[in-house]
Amino acid sequence: MILMLAGKLVSLFGTYIYSFAIGLYVLKVTGSGMNFATTLVFSMLPRVILGPFAGAIADHFNRKRMVIIMDFLSGIIVLALYGIAFYDSLRLSYIYTVAVLLSICNTFFNVALDASIPNLVDEKRLLKINSFNQSIMSLAQITGPMIGGLIYGLVDVKVFLVINGLSFIISAISEIFIDFELTADRGRDRKKEDITFLKKIINEMKEGFLYLKESKFLLTLLSFALFMNFLVNLGYAVSVPYIINKVIKLTPGQYGIISSTFSIGIFLGSLVLSILPEFKKKYKIMTISLSIFAVELVLTGIPGIPVLRFIDKYIFFIFYSTLAFLMGVKQAIINIPLQVEFQRQIPDKYRGRVFGLIQTTAMAITPLALILAGIFTEMIPVYILPITSGILLALLMVKFATNEDIKKL
Repeated sequence: MILMLAGKLVSLFGTYIYSFAIGLYVLKVTGSGMNFATTLVFSMLPRVILGPFAGAIADHFNRKRMVIIMDFLSGIIVLALYGIAFYDSLRLSYIYTVAVLLSICNTFFNVALDASIPNLVDEKRLLKINSFNQSIMSLAQITGPMIGGLIYGLVDVKVFLVINGLSFIISAISEIFIDFELTADRGRDRKKEDITFLKKIINEMKEGFLYLKESKFLLTLLSFALFMNFLVNLGYAVSVPYIINKVIKLTPGQYGIISSTFSIGIFLGSLVLSILPEFKKKYKIMTISLSIFAVELVLTGIPGIPVLRFIDKYIFFIFYSTLAFLMGVKQAIINIPLQVEFQRQIPDKYRGRVFGLIQTTAMAITPLALILAGIFTEMIPVYILPITSGILLALLMVKFATNEDIKKL
């Protein structure tokens, strides 16, 4: 468990430094919300398209090998981009291509690793490993943007490529020593059947879909997740970075700290969940958290209103840092209990393919939200997006709070 968490920390640390630097590079150099959104879309589409395949493959092949190979490939891809950029400029076409390739590797990596987590520890420690896993992600999210923001402009953006590439390779090496089937059924037959591999993958995807179809509870959760993801990405993912960097024009260091405070919130929320007894009534705490999150989403658009430009930038910096922290805490309170619920309800033999379908369903509408957000930032005042999205999210929460299936949480 320790090796898995340490390896993931190293890999994620490099990833978040790179993602922060590349996103800020595109936004600063082009000044276009649409180009920034396009970078996010290229990072997202492979996950949507390949999610079900990744899940079926994760159930069919050795998950440990898949995790190691994907980390090694990611490292090679990023270092190759550094080599190309060293002899040429860091063009948008190169950035978009690498975003797609890294997303493909990341999709297979995440599905295989998430499906393996219940096999790394016994059932009693499942909540703790998920909490620690979320904490590791938060630590990387905290240190990555913060360090990236502080050194952005002091070093060439190509340095970030080297850091990320090496972090992937170091992570892959550490994963070689992990037992991915500590509590799994080692007698499980993973041999190929007589039918062709393609037919087997398609059949396993169908099985995952049928399993989800038969669970009204899981389908209800995914339906809400679909709409919530759309509204949050429409109102936050493009417009808030645009407001911070192009409207009120905070420094890269301040932007990095704001990004980090969001992750600090997730980290502390995760630690609290790992210490406290598991919530018996997840429904109530999740409903309250989601409702407050909607209000906070509205508030993220306020600094973009022209009449408030006279306010000192430092006030906006404190405002966004505080807001990001509070939103991060609520994200942990919402996400971790749901993750545990999915892991407990889905049998191991279906877990990979169902996790792939869940990931695909939850993220399917995200590229559309990002594209629309990019278009809207070029057409209307950018502050309208988070305010409108927050209002719509609040209305969705009313429906969430009154749903009988959700009340079973």
